[in-house]
Amino acid sequence: MTEQYFICMNRPTITDIARLLQLNPSTVSRALNNHPDVSPETRNRVQELAQELGYAPNQLAVNLRRRHSGLIALLVSEMNMFFNPSVFRAIEQEVYANGYHLIILQSNNTLIREQQNVQICRQLAVEGVLVSLAAEAQALDHFAPLLDQRVPVVFFDRVLTQTHSCSVTIDDVAITRQAIRHLAEKGHWRIGGLFGDPKLNITRERFRGFKQALQELGIPFEERLTAFAQDSEQGSQMAMKMMEQHQISAFFTMSDELMVGAVQAIEQKRLRIPEEIAIIAISDGFAPEFYNPKITHIRHSGFEVGANAARLLLGVIREEIKNPIHVQLDCRLVELGSV
Repeated sequence: MTEQYFICMNRPTITDIARLLQLNPSTVSRALNNHPDVSPETRNRVQELAQELGYAPNQLAVNLRRRHSGLIALLVSEMNMFFNPSVFRAIEQEVYANGYHLIILQSNNTLIREQQNVQICRQLAVEGVLVSLAAEAQALDHFAPLLDQRVPVVFFDRVLTQTHSCSVTIDDVAITRQAIRHLAEKGHWRIGGLFGDPKLNITRERFRGFKQALQELGIPFEERLTAFAQDSEQGSQMAMKMMEQHQISAFFTMSDELMVGAVQAIEQKRLRIPEEIAIIAISDGFAPEFYNPKITHIRHSGFEVGANAARLLLGVIREEIKNPIHVQLDCRLVELGSV
């Protein structure tokens, strides 16, 4: 097997071309870039052999040298069918329309994976990062290497209150209070609450809003009427247990995923919505449409979150935004048939 054939079986490099033509690698590099210091004869020899071997520049190395990769990274805690798809769609549309490509990295809600994903962002020389934090991330120290390299970072949805970067959120306390007040206005005073991972700031804020609303309405808070669940299956189990052990007239769920679990438990109990039990959720608005009756919810649009986060990041990249901006999106009550 000739050396030239062996090289063709692998990814050819500038060093390979230099060895075959008995030239200095720096000369080959200049020839490939049409540098005027290289004679036309040598430039033609180099470029003809490069084409024959199928040589292509290492784009990652080029990007690292130029600090321009055309990549934006999206770091998410998990992939699921609720909320995230509309967030991803909005971000991808904004990013692509502005000449960038999107890569998505998942942490599975673990700090170690999120730290590894930050390292991948550095290795790929991404030009900006959008982050929905992992449940285990209780500080932001692991993002310091990106910020030290002046890589813009925008946090959304799952954030920490002490962030000094741009962020996009909603008022989790206020919208939870609005949901509970709506239930009370409809005559519901025994309200069960289903919440997500208690390590998340978003969960703690919505739980705080739940307790505040009950206090404002003069309804005693009962811890036994609240539960924390990691997914819809666990949420269904918690809702079933709550209905079997306590008399409740309505459920509040802090997410679409938990709403699905609660509805499953209600159906297993053969209770009619809303005649025998009501339900209200904080929702992206997609899942509630699949039920009969449709589920009343506080609309928390994933698409709006994604679009605003992407626009904010692009503004920082273009240096149109100099100081951290914290965007708080409005939510609205969508009254359907479940209350």
